[in-house]
Amino acid sequence: MIRERQFILDVLCCFIKNLPETLSAPDGLEWSWISDIVSGSNLGPLFKEALSEQKLPKPIHAQWLKEQQITFVRNSRALSAAVNLLGILDRAAIPTALIRGLSLAHTIYPEPALRPMCDVDLLIKPNDRQSVTTALEREGFCAVNQGRNQLIYYIDGTVFEIHCSLLNPKRYQKSLNNEVFLESREILDLPEGRIYRLSREHELLCLVTHAFVHHGLERFLPLVDLALLIKKYHLDWDSIVLCCRQARLSKMHLFTLSFVNKLFSLDLETELELFGQYLPPHSARIYKAYIQRLFNADDITHYLRRKRNLFFVAESPYAKFKQAMRFIASDEMRGFINALRNKRTPEEKKRDSSF
Repeated sequence: MIRERQFILDVLCCFIKNLPETLSAPDGLEWSWISDIVSGSNLGPLFKEALSEQKLPKPIHAQWLKEQQITFVRNSRALSAAVNLLGILDRAAIPTALIRGLSLAHTIYPEPALRPMCDVDLLIKPNDRQSVTTALEREGFCAVNQGRNQLIYYIDGTVFEIHCSLLNPKRYQKSLNNEVFLESREILDLPEGRIYRLSREHELLCLVTHAFVHHGLERFLPLVDLALLIKKYHLDWDSIVLCCRQARLSKMHLFTLSFVNKLFSLDLETELELFGQYLPPHSARIYKAYIQRLFNADDITHYLRRKRNLFFVAESPYAKFKQAMRFIASDEMRGFINALRNKRTPEEKKRDSSF
């Protein structure tokens, strides 16, 4: 499926760079395979928009159109509920900001309906947790679940995750300061009402750390978010690099941004040099290990290369130790066993090496 993989990446590159006129679907593509990857990655609305001038198979066009319509309805409902929720917290003098999905849908995407999401994420200061609970209870809203670092609410048909920490894993939990992020929040006045978002630089830090730490770069959508943010705004890279150094997250950001740069040809070489760090040895093989998983073609070799990369990005001895302890956790063992089961034929390995 080399041609199909390249076509998917070409579509994403053209969408990110706003170059629809350069798109041309080759003949003989395996559209059912493409559709499985696209819909499974929540990219249906984006592909329907990017390929609007192409002659798509009718069932696939209908599927992506349906996904776009569902996203439009969900996002409209989510925005209305978010304006209500942020208004409640505003009146209670509790600073908060939307992070990731809903905020990005209304800032970096051409249309909000192109960015699917399962829930809405908000950031608060850790010390405001009880104040948030009290303010929402006064309005008749009770948390449906509570975690160590988050409160979960179901409001007007939308799930809200209110985060007391940007990162849940203990090895990185104290790396980023919520209060600093919230001090630089920005107002975004939309026709539906007022929302708050992080500054562009802090949003980038949030996207990189969340995509790497929580999802292991295994999903296309967060990578597209990151690329769109970089292409849309003129970012203060010096402040980004300084924040990474202070948080000891330089290697994580260098690797993630280099990976996104490779995937979508963003021409970030000058910006990446500012980190003053080196990529891990055999980085091309590590990139491939992540790319294979994006296309559901993982195996034990790729799995082990990604796990080794986790040690590369962990800069402090504490983070390295906690990372080592994670490898014996039950969910990690299940991932290891699943990777062992994904055996590829010699022909498949040869095709992968040429991609």
